[in-house]
Amino acid sequence: MSEGPVTDQLAAAEATLKICVATLHRLGPDDGTRQTPCADFNVDQVVEHLLGSLSSLSAIAGKPLETPADGTHEARVAASGRHAIDAWRARGLDGVVQAGPVERDAALTAAIMSLELLVHAWDVEVALGRTLDVSDQLCSYVLEQARQVVIPPMRAGRFGPEVAAPEDATGLERLIAFTGRTA
Repeated sequence: MSEGPVTDQLAAAEATLKICVATLHRLGPDDGTRQTPCADFNVDQVVEHLLGSLSSLSAIAGKPLETPADGTHEARVAASGRHAIDAWRARGLDGVVQAGPVERDAALTAAIMSLELLVHAWDVEVALGRTLDVSDQLCSYVLEQARQVVIPPMRAGRFGPEVAAPEDATGLERLIAFTGRTA
């Protein structure tokens, strides 16, 4: 899939939001209870987790979001993702932001959007027995950002230990392995 050039964290978020929304568009009425590669989440739960992340990231950027309670997963994620990206565009990527009790680099904090959107789109596709078609360029960019964001103390409770990717792995396979997931 061609997503266009990845020039910064917000371009990556735009591209991964499109991918995630397209994935959610293909959900059937009975797919919400399917188990994802995240042991603690089925499809419905992974979408709720994603919505919570987008809400938190919007607030960190200074534009709180009330997550839409009604609508399809596709519509809710599309609206929440758009809100989060717009919040970061308005705030910009320079400087630091307050993320809970700590200050974090703003650009790296914004990079969490593309990591969440892309990895959870993969989770849903795997739960449905499908594959996700994403360019190596986008996946490599998200992985490069993830390596700076997901520091060892952050792994506990959020990511499993990194899994070795095959030598001939695609960019997406390397990203997924970095998050500790296996298909």
